[in-house]
Amino acid sequence: MVFSEREQIEVWGMMTAGLSATRIWELRGDRPWVYQSIWRLCQRLRANNGAVGRKRGSGRPRAARTEEIVAQVRTRLRSPPRRLGSHLSHRKTAQAIGISRRTVQRIAKELGLRSFRKIKTHRLTPAHEADEHKIVFTDEKYFELHAPAITQNQRVNMSGRKRDVSTRRLVIQRNRFSRKVMVWAGISWRGKAALHFFEPNERMNGATYRQLLVDEILPSCRDLCPDGSFVFQQDSARPHNANDTIALLNDHAPGFITPQQWPASSPDLNPCDYRLWAYLQTKVYAEGSPATLDELVLKIRDAWEALPVRLIRTWINEWKQRLRKCVRNQGKHIQQYFNKI
Repeated sequence: MVFSEREQIEVWGMMTAGLSATRIWELRGDRPWVYQSIWRLCQRLRANNGAVGRKRGSGRPRAARTEEIVAQVRTRLRSPPRRLGSHLSHRKTAQAIGISRRTVQRIAKELGLRSFRKIKTHRLTPAHEADEHKIVFTDEKYFELHAPAITQNQRVNMSGRKRDVSTRRLVIQRNRFSRKVMVWAGISWRGKAALHFFEPNERMNGATYRQLLVDEILPSCRDLCPDGSFVFQQDSARPHNANDTIALLNDHAPGFITPQQWPASSPDLNPCDYRLWAYLQTKVYAEGSPATLDELVLKIRDAWEALPVRLIRTWINEWKQRLRKCVRNQGKHIQQYFNKI
């Protein structure tokens, strides 16, 4: 059996106290010591005058694993942080140094280096690799002439039960056929794109959206990013996902997030949805409902012009946090984890 260094020191202490091998074995306690092993250990310790260290082997000295070769193997197997991927395989390292591949494997094991197999993945496009500072987030929204009812702070304080309260006190009526205007907006780390208002009776389909992309949206994005290094983002609305629309973006946009890359029904991930529209609504309806559509459009423009870029950047800085939270939450709703405006 093999004795640890601590056990050998303990046995040598008993021997110097005058105990024999038999007596040491009798005092072993619950340790699984074998008498024959104790006797051989006592003989060796007596011959080496109590030395417990392992003596140097008598075999031939190492020729391939010298300090110089070990240093060369370490340099070739590990790539520095500034030159990732510049390392060599075990086979190429052995060929470069002139030693066997098995020797390289032994040296790597002694150095504590583990070999991990690389995996194949799809090549990332500039749209995948782009950070949030290069993305132009876009969206459309209807603004109604009547201010939307916000029930969060609309409370009724009464004594008794809720069923005893008059219905007129608990109900907020809304006009289902209120006149409205559709607005397109785009925001980026660099600022705001040009605001676009659709005509009151205009319906957005694939053809009108593509015309809008060519005439206003993409030129506005280029003005926002003069170097042309922007990535266009849009949601999964039907006009956005049309094959002709995708082909147009492939030809005219320097980069864009495809429908396969952007999840459907994900307002929690678009800064326009989770911050911009709520902010504009708060400003537009701060003094009540506008009297006409022209007044509504004017208030939207005023709120848009007054929107500071620093505030947009705080919204975009929140984007990656939301992505990580969405992954941890397995794609479920995440808005409840973030503060509202």
